[in-house]
Amino acid sequence: MQPETFEQMVSVITQARAHQSPGRPSKLSIADQVLLTLEYLREYRTYFHIAQSWGVSEATVYRIVQRTETELIHSQLFRLPGRKQLLEPEYELVMVVVDVVEHPIERPQKNSELTTPARKMVHTKSQVVVNQATGRIICTAHGKGRVHDFRLFKGGGVRVHPQRQCLADRGYQGLAKPHPNSCIPHKKRPNTPLVFSSAMRIASLPNCGW
Repeated sequence: MQPETFEQMVSVITQARAHQSPGRPSKLSIADQVLLTLEYLREYRTYFHIAQSWGVSEATVYRIVQRTETELIHSQLFRLPGRKQLLEPEYELVMVVVDVVEHPIERPQKNSELTTPARKMVHTKSQVVVNQATGRIICTAHGKGRVHDFRLFKGGGVRVHPQRQCLADRGYQGLAKPHPNSCIPHKKRPNTPLVFSSAMRIASLPNCGW
């Protein structure tokens, strides 16, 4: 997060609470409360561990997170552009990058009778659609860890304008059918030379970190 965005969040929270009736003063400043909320959202730690880090109770951490989240959402200044922007031709967007990241979740107990099926869900997938030019996230989608990347793409209702190029990895095999203007890298098979046209196509793709 850029420092300017953090300062804007602090300003929004300060203005939102300026018109509220004052109560018992909080131990943490507004900047610390915003940082605590971002820490919870980014690291996904328990309220207990965050409370130990900040020297407050679990109930205080819960109230701070819930209140700060609500005030930031009501400001409508930190919302993603959304899926509709992908279909609007006047939106300044030439190329998008689609990828999936996995987040670990709590594993079941080993002595549980449902251990085997439950362990298939020890990760949750988050799909992000990013503006390749600016690096800004346009929209997201979420699913269970065992969901295929392309199925998550289709289930998330993502539709890209036909004139916009879409870059994705090999987890999105089949993307060319709903969106012909897409680029997916080819992988060299064992004991099989890579076709020259495929090699040139891979070399021409922008460097997007995969």
